[in-house]
Amino acid sequence: MGQFFSELKRRKVLRVAAAYIVVSWVVLQAADLLSGILELPLWTAKLVFMILLIGFVPALILAWAYDLTPDGVAVDADSNRTPPDKHRGPLYLAIGIVCVGLAAGGWWYAGQDVRWARNEAMPALEALVEAGDNESAFKLALKVAALLPDDAEMAEIWKTFSWSTSIPSEPAGATVFRRAYGDQDAEWQELGVTPLYDTRIPFGPSVLRLEKPGYLPLQRVIGGGVAIGLDLPVEEVPKAGFISVNPERFRLETTESLPDGMVRVPPGAASIGGEVVEFRSFLLGKHEVSNQEFQAFIDAGGYKRRDLWEYDFVLGDVVLSFDAAMAKFVDTTGRPGPSNWVAGTYPDGEDDYPVTGVSWYESAAYARFVGRELPTVHHWRRAFALALLPFEISASNVDRDGVSARGAYPGIGWTGTYDMLGNVREWCSNSTEDGQKVIVGAAWSDPPYLVEEST
Repeated sequence: MGQFFSELKRRKVLRVAAAYIVVSWVVLQAADLLSGILELPLWTAKLVFMILLIGFVPALILAWAYDLTPDGVAVDADSNRTPPDKHRGPLYLAIGIVCVGLAAGGWWYAGQDVRWARNEAMPALEALVEAGDNESAFKLALKVAALLPDDAEMAEIWKTFSWSTSIPSEPAGATVFRRAYGDQDAEWQELGVTPLYDTRIPFGPSVLRLEKPGYLPLQRVIGGGVAIGLDLPVEEVPKAGFISVNPERFRLETTESLPDGMVRVPPGAASIGGEVVEFRSFLLGKHEVSNQEFQAFIDAGGYKRRDLWEYDFVLGDVVLSFDAAMAKFVDTTGRPGPSNWVAGTYPDGEDDYPVTGVSWYESAAYARFVGRELPTVHHWRRAFALALLPFEISASNVDRDGVSARGAYPGIGWTGTYDMLGNVREWCSNSTEDGQKVIVGAAWSDPPYLVEEST
């Protein structure tokens, strides 16, 4: 045994082994560091380790049979007594070991993703579902499904936290993206190209984005907080009621069919005076009217144009003249404009804040100025879904510190509107039985229960 050990030292096998281990350690450290910097797969370091492990034995064999001299690699001096053909034996053995090792490593590498999906990802997925984290479960499930597309166990797991649904569009061929509700910075997940059949979305609300060259991007919300059944079927006329918002045949618009800053609300029905009244699709502003937009109304002489003020000015039991009414619609400095403005304008830096301090009459005149009209409360409610109420309240400017810029909060309605709940209230064209004008949506300072009452 001592003689064998001495022979290992003489042939520098031990020195090669030590050097190989040190170099391998350095390589593994570099692989681990670069994996994070270059965002390489998690198995990169394992693959490097396997390659280094496979090469260890051949390195020792070659160190035994060959020696590194100033003239290059040479057969060990004691090996000269053997026939020349036998000098190649160690080399052939090393090559054979490398080939077998690479074959074994290739087999391991080819199946590692599947093993990861079964042995690590699926147990982790079940734990996320158990914890109620449907969004994280969905992200992980998409990766597992790509590796195990027809797995029966995975099919059962899907049912525990997601709906099966279809997403059609008119025209077809739109790319569909999805993200979590309430998080504008969340990653958009590509679901496929319409028409999509039997695709999956997690329980809860999902924001969809449909894109097709030549058409405007479309944002809609589907889903809800109540998971009844395993499917979320397509509805030709979406109900958008208390339980859920189902997908529809999403209509893609062009710049010619949809004015800038508007969304199209699908047709629906409302109970008015005990009768069910159906109405067609209609356009609604995507955002509240901004300070900058209302400033344009003032600068164009909106408070002087009698043609824009179509309703009688009623104050108590008195009907005011046009001039008497205009004398009341002034700012803090007596100039025409919202009651909280100064010197006929709004504070610097608040171009995209919603206009406040305007009466119902001023709102109606502005709507006429831009070629629109105030919505009825029934139209406003059609663009709002009770199924999204708790999610939309928590994602909107409700019970907070002050008015925010339009769209600053991620509370999006099912038709793509923002700030319908909170921020500032919105006027509707209706009047109550006692003659009061209807105002809905609540404001930034209101508690959540007032938001519910205002809808």
